[in-house]
Amino acid sequence: MPPLAVPNHMRLLSISLTLATSIAAQGSCAIASVTALGTPCGPASLQATLPTLGSTMNITIDGTVAGLAGSLFQSPGTGVQVPLLGCDIYVTQLNVAALVLTDANGDAVVPVVIPNNPTLCGAQLVVQGTVWSGTGSVLGMDVTNALELQVGAAPPTGGTFPADWIHGSANCSTNGE
Repeated sequence: MPPLAVPNHMRLLSISLTLATSIAAQGSCAIASVTALGTPCGPASLQATLPTLGSTMNITIDGTVAGLAGSLFQSPGTGVQVPLLGCDIYVTQLNVAALVLTDANGDAVVPVVIPNNPTLCGAQLVVQGTVWSGTGSVLGMDVTNALELQVGAAPPTGGTFPADWIHGSANCSTNGE
């Protein structure tokens, strides 16, 4: 009996599923990602580097003026849009992660050490900042966009198949830009 002809897309699916199962059996980790949510309410914006295991992620409030006090809030999980006085708030719990003061360039950088602990793989949180400008629309505050962060492994380099397809790196932004 001759072998069955298998279409190429079915072979590809079979190979990918085998590789995905093999990677899962080895304890794979989600790819780190940063996703911007909403738009700033005022000039201040929020950016972050990837929250990669064993690295330091920098969360930056920028676009303001020197010497302004501000706050960085965080909540676990994914962002939920809540309108407030013409701005959108995405943190569902107002946990203060850091108090900041903008530098001479109007920026504030908060370094966050991400331990090299595999139990953190896939952990998600939302961060959003405020700057006390005195002229902002929410009680005198400018409100930044929010960022949805997923802690994980560094994205694969080189964009080779199948690693970038299995890990979904095509859907990962590198720094919120």
